[in-house]
Amino acid sequence: MNKLINMSNLQKGGAIAVAVSFCVYLNNSPKKNVYVLVSKKILEEVKKNNLKIPNLIEHDYTWKSFIFLNRLVKEKKINSVFTLFGPILWRPNIKHIVGFALPWLIYDSKGVRKISSPFFYLRKKIESYIKSIIYKITTDKYVVESADVKLNLSKKLKIIDDNIFVVENSFNQFFEDVSYKIAKKKNPSITRILYISAFYPHKNFITLLKAINSLNTKQNNLVYELVLTIPDNDLKKLNNYCDPKYIVNKGYVSPRDVPALYRDCDIVVSPSLLECFSALYAEAIFMKKPLIVSDFSFSREICKNAALYFDALSHHDLEAQVLKIERDASLRDKLSYNCTQILKEFPSSHDRARNYLKILDEN
Repeated sequence: MNKLINMSNLQKGGAIAVAVSFCVYLNNSPKKNVYVLVSKKILEEVKKNNLKIPNLIEHDYTWKSFIFLNRLVKEKKINSVFTLFGPILWRPNIKHIVGFALPWLIYDSKGVRKISSPFFYLRKKIESYIKSIIYKITTDKYVVESADVKLNLSKKLKIIDDNIFVVENSFNQFFEDVSYKIAKKKNPSITRILYISAFYPHKNFITLLKAINSLNTKQNNLVYELVLTIPDNDLKKLNNYCDPKYIVNKGYVSPRDVPALYRDCDIVVSPSLLECFSALYAEAIFMKKPLIVSDFSFSREICKNAALYFDALSHHDLEAQVLKIERDASLRDKLSYNCTQILKEFPSSHDRARNYLKILDEN
């Protein structure tokens, strides 16, 4: 019987990078009995990377897509489906395995409440409740990216453990090009701080921008430059928090070009208030970059002693951690060594793809 990998609902964020990485694996290890359904955005990346995947079908998911999807399942004699990330408003009459990466549904969101409007927060809580119902109705088995997510998903959505599989996130194949690891500080008077993220309120850009602005105000002998990857229209919403001259915005960056951003930066930061497993953690650790992350269980489980942690709502605390890394060479060396040790625990992108297919084959 045939299988279906459904990525038709993915349009932005880290999900695109995971999807493209999966497509690279399917190009290198083609599966004749697997149909691969991708959105237009993912198809663009497939073409850009000259990938040749058997049984590739392009379809942009909408709420009416259940008609197309049901017909596809019937015509191709598919007996199980893996939707890479949900939720998706589709209940096939066969086994449906769905990836889960929605921290709003399982983690405490009080930090977001403190930095957002009451209307936005209420809307997100209602949306999250609806999405949790969609998951429960449409999903037979769940795939999550860490043991901490599995624990909280089981607890909050009342899912039995046997129906939740853990497949850890990882860096994509493009990071394995050794040339990306060779980097020297281009300008000793400029410190480049990188934050790779889509633009969502829970990603907590405001705390980061306040810290950058403060660092540039107080440290006269250095310039702190922040590198972002968000749409220019979203960047305009942040102009009140940091002088634009300290921000370099790359906009959308293809997964193939992401390693170069790490290579050229000095520090990687994630102030996010909610995550399941940000690929930024694994990518920064792979590149042995000094990493500063918000202090939550989801970040500590992954980063362990390869990062410094800070109060996500305190730009002063973030600023202090940046200066600590700047001024202490032995700390930078220690973090780099710890990255090397933790990296041994990470699966490769190929391992991740093989684990996805194993779950699909066995369920």
